[in-house]
Amino acid sequence: LGPHHLTPPRSPELSGIYRREFKENKEPSPKVKRKRSVKISNVALEPVQWQNDSLQIITSASDLKSMDEFLLKKMNELDNEDSKKDTLVDVVFKKALKEFRQNIFSFYSSALAMDDGKSIRYKDLYALFEQILEKTMRLEQRDWSESPVKVWVNTFKVFLDEYMIEYKPLDYTAVKVPKTERKKRRKKEADVVS
Repeated sequence: LGPHHLTPPRSPELSGIYRREFKENKEPSPKVKRKRSVKISNVALEPVQWQNDSLQIITSASDLKSMDEFLLKKMNELDNEDSKKDTLVDVVFKKALKEFRQNIFSFYSSALAMDDGKSIRYKDLYALFEQILEKTMRLEQRDWSESPVKVWVNTFKVFLDEYMIEYKPLDYTAVKVPKTERKKRRKKEADVVS
């Protein structure tokens, strides 16, 4: 091999990202119709980076309802995957997600009763999910060679990020500008144009 065949070295993390992007962007064969889905056991071990753990995700009953709808949608997607039979990792994650969905209403009610800002933060949600996961693992009574909790929590964080992108921005666009503000702004704009 000559020197012109050498490629520059890449870090292991980047090469995994490039491979992942290649796989995700690859067009499926016209003969095979594939459904895109998340397989829990295939999620990376790297922690999901989030800008602000104290971000308030559930601040009202409508947020709680949209979170419930989102979780139900995710559970249905996971149940309807066209892939192989679920692994034990997948089964435990699904059980924990179902229990989390059931517990989130009482969790929000407690936040209301304690009057601590009447909201649930990002870190509160994934901490609750982690507690439920650990309980579910204990109930399985399996000998886990490596604890998959980190993978599950990261998968859950991906779901929370997806929720914030798909559902939360709708609340921010619904804020109306008071009529007097609009009139003042129009008058200023008209003065600038004249």
